[in-house]
Amino acid sequence: MGSLEQQQKPDEPAPAAAAAEAASPETKEEEIIFRSKLPDIAITNTLPLHRYCFERLPEVFTRPCLIDAATGAVHTYGEVDRLSRRLAAALRRPPVGLRRGGVVMNLLLNSAEFVVAFFAASRAGAAVTTANPISTPRDIAAQIAASGATVVITESLAADKLPTDAGLTIILTDQHRDGCLHFWDDVIASVPDDDEDAIAGDEDTGFSPDDVAGAAVLVRHDGPAQGRDADTPGPEHQRGAAGGRGQPQHRLHGG
Repeated sequence: MGSLEQQQKPDEPAPAAAAAEAASPETKEEEIIFRSKLPDIAITNTLPLHRYCFERLPEVFTRPCLIDAATGAVHTYGEVDRLSRRLAAALRRPPVGLRRGGVVMNLLLNSAEFVVAFFAASRAGAAVTTANPISTPRDIAAQIAASGATVVITESLAADKLPTDAGLTIILTDQHRDGCLHFWDDVIASVPDDDEDAIAGDEDTGFSPDDVAGAAVLVRHDGPAQGRDADTPGPEHQRGAAGGRGQPQHRLHGG
């Protein structure tokens, strides 16, 4: 009958070699890439998000931008632009002292404050890390440490979950509490509408995509929704594992 080697055809790999090839880490696997069903958005990576989103501000200045379903409050594009400028100026000043390149944690449920804070941090030259306020103290502390966040904008329900030894500046959007700043009464109120720092900058962009249409963001606790000129709602800015948040005013797309 002959040996095993003699029975194999010349061009047939030995069993051991075939098994080694099958187990090789270089074996190619099929790559699956998700593509949204929504239309592509023409967006440049040379502009900060706040400049892109407010590029056509004069055309939509008085139109609804943020609608808070919990309170019924409606903020126009002009109001959101102005509030985010005031907050950005306040974040750069004492007692917050946020520096360019710093990190702000948005530890908030769906709210108008989330969107305003997001744009304000962008205007201040800072990065934003987002987290769910119902996360555990351990997870929140780990994200703060990993991101290097020095400012946390949150609600009273999550304030007690923050680490006490991280040197954080804590800004609350709802209650007044010792050791914390209030989002509206302490921070935004410290910068008037006519403040030079709140007025200056961000107007000279030079990018105005033709396909961007004004829309309003409806912010709900059970998930945000968006309408683009009365089109159907869609999910908004992916917030990692935590859920959706305000990728604002022109069109929202999900992840």
